[in-house]
Amino acid sequence: VLVQAAYSSPQQQLLQQQGRATRAAAAGSGAAALLALKQRLEAGCVGPQLVLALLLAAAGAMPPDVVLPVSGCLHSMWLAVGGHFGAWLQAAVLQLAPEGAPWQRQRHGAKVTFVADLTDPACLSDTTRFKRVLKNFCGGKKKGAGGGRPA
Repeated sequence: VLVQAAYSSPQQQLLQQQGRATRAAAAGSGAAALLALKQRLEAGCVGPQLVLALLLAAAGAMPPDVVLPVSGCLHSMWLAVGGHFGAWLQAAVLQLAPEGAPWQRQRHGAKVTFVADLTDPACLSDTTRFKRVLKNFCGGKKKGAGGGRPA
């Protein structure tokens, strides 16, 4: 193993670590699954883009009934990556969001407040509160959007 590590590039070593973590996750370990998610999100700075995509989905890019699953995904991401989540959320909201994002019409202070509110420790332990803060920021239920998916 040491000889193999000496001849592997850092990227190859990272891919090997991710592969091991993914296999452990597939074996059914919840902690290993969270570790695998964390490693994949940290590699290549994918975290902020994923947070942005989920925020846009909750803000109307997808049917309104996906707000709950999006909230669950974001909350699980926070549990998996810990402190990185706040930085990713801040980057997604304040730097990466396209001009058409619904929250771009809000004052800068309101966006900063949203990041602080969503990453408040009370939201970490209360998924209902987390979802409520997320829905308020993303615009809540869209008028006339319906609640279900087409059959």
